Amino acid sequence: MAEKVQCPNCLEPAEKSGNTIICAACDATYKITKTGAATVAQLGRVEKLEKRVDSLEKLLSPEPADDTEPAVESNDDDEEDILPR
Repeated sequence: MAEKVQCPNCLEPAEKSGNTIICAACDATYKITKTGAATVAQLGRVEKLEKRVDSLEKLLSPEPADDTEPAVESNDDDEEDILPR
């Protein structure tokens, strides 16, 4: 029988059965050990989709442009005036 507990991640109501906590809000399953904190046993569908989208965005994004442009020397003599003379 599952007992009601707080999720170790988001503190929303979750269900604990045995040594696992299942949180509907996080959409994840956590494993409880006697030593240390609860660890993620299985990610939910939201986290899986976010990781997939991030990896696809990295593949589809254009290569970063080379930000090193040659330095332009400014001479006051070569500058054009804004106002006509």
